[in-house]
Amino acid sequence: MTGRRSGHIDRIARILTGGVLFLSIALPLIWFVASSFLTREAVLRGWPTWADLNLHHYLTLAERIPLGILLLQTLLIALTSSLLALVLALPAALLTARLRGALSSGLYGIALTLWLIPPIALSLQIYFWFQWLGLYDTAAGLVLLYAVIHATLALILLSPFADRISQRVDEMIALDGLDSFTSLVRIYIPILAGPLLVVSVLCFLRAWSELLFASLLTDYRTGVLSNALVGLTSGTHVAWGQLAAAGALSLLPAPLFLAVLIFTLRVRRREISP
Repeated sequence: MTGRRSGHIDRIARILTGGVLFLSIALPLIWFVASSFLTREAVLRGWPTWADLNLHHYLTLAERIPLGILLLQTLLIALTSSLLALVLALPAALLTARLRGALSSGLYGIALTLWLIPPIALSLQIYFWFQWLGLYDTAAGLVLLYAVIHATLALILLSPFADRISQRVDEMIALDGLDSFTSLVRIYIPILAGPLLVVSVLCFLRAWSELLFASLLTDYRTGVLSNALVGLTSGTHVAWGQLAAAGALSLLPAPLFLAVLIFTLRVRRREISP
């Protein structure tokens, strides 16, 4: 009886703790998104009503910046850089998992070191490199930079999963006479599909919301949506409503990718389970 009661108390405590954590994260986001549909007067009044909801900030934002172009360009940059990061990181992760020695540990160590270095420490040198290579203020330059940066993250996250692949898989590939590309596409990618999906989502979200290099290396017309937010502030005025509208738009990929991720993982779990 005592054990059952303590179990109920533990369950209630977990539910309450989870509820408090969820509300502490969700309520600021809900208010932030809601304020993008409210006028300044409605926000300052305290408790808005349904009649106060409107699209004024979104319409003003669309008139002030090329919103559609920025959203499309941000999406393309984030998707392309994430895909390129995985193309770079997956062979490197398999290499570090299969080759034991100085090369493997050195490659992983370089990736970890680059990831731990604050981006601001490399910003000046990267700026001069982009000027010299002719990549300044180009979407292609931003894609390459994001791909290299996120490839280090992808390598760090994928290496433990690649380490768990049995040596028998390599022996079967050798017996079948598959070349490197065929074995990568037909064997390793299906085995690592779950981790690859999770890492791709992380890389995409980081590229989608990155601001430092976007503001340093591109103009907002050729950059990403987060860079356009800088133009909504000045020394004397901050367009809070338009900032909220742009911020609400920047939040869209997170729930979409989370839903896709959960759906894909459930499908794979059903395929694996007997």
